[in-house]
Amino acid sequence: MLFRSDSQHYFEGDSIPTHVYARPLHVNVLQQIKQLYPTLVVASTDTGRAKWVESLAAELNTPAATIHKRRTAEGVSVASVSADVKGRCVVIFDDMIRSGNSLFQAVETYRTAGAARVFAIATHALFCGNFLANFNKSNIEHLYVTNTVPGTITHQKITYTVPGTITHQKITYTDVGPLLASAIRESTHE
Repeated sequence: MLFRSDSQHYFEGDSIPTHVYARPLHVNVLQQIKQLYPTLVVASTDTGRAKWVESLAAELNTPAATIHKRRTAEGVSVASVSADVKGRCVVIFDDMIRSGNSLFQAVETYRTAGAARVFAIATHALFCGNFLANFNKSNIEHLYVTNTVPGTITHQKITYTVPGTITHQKITYTDVGPLLASAIRESTHE
C-alpha cells in the first residue's frame, strides 16, 4: 500500500498501481460509535483534512468540525473550531499519527470547546517518540487505527514503534488484509 498516489510513477513495465483506501474500515468504526453516541461529530486536527472529514460526515449524516489555526512568528495557536461540539461525541480523523502532537492538541481543543467525549481514527499508526506517554496523559477515550505499517522502522537514529508492538486497552487495530485481498482480486480480473 502506498501512502502517496504520486508514488505510482516509480513503477515501470507491467505494474499497474491500485489505489486502496481505508475509508470503508473507518466508516464502519464511525457507524459503530454513532450507534452508541448519536450526537457524533466527525472532526479533523486542522484544515488539511477538512474535505475528507466533511465527506465522512456527509456519508454518516452528521456534522463535521475543523480546527482553524493561526500561524505567527511566535508559533501556531488555535483560532477557532468550525462547529458547535458542546456536549457531543467528537471523533477526530487523521491519516497518519507519528508523534501524536497534532492529535493531542486537537483533543484538548475539542474538549475545551465542550466535547463530552473524544475518540480518534487514523489510517497509519507510526507511534514514534513519546507517543505512548503522551497518549496515556491525553483525554482520548479510544483510538482506532489500521495495521498498515508492518515491523519496526529505524530512520535517522529514530526507532518508530509500530502496530503489533504497542498493545493498549484504549487502542484497537483494524486489519487491512481483507481490503488488500479484495483490491488484488479486483485488479487481477480486469
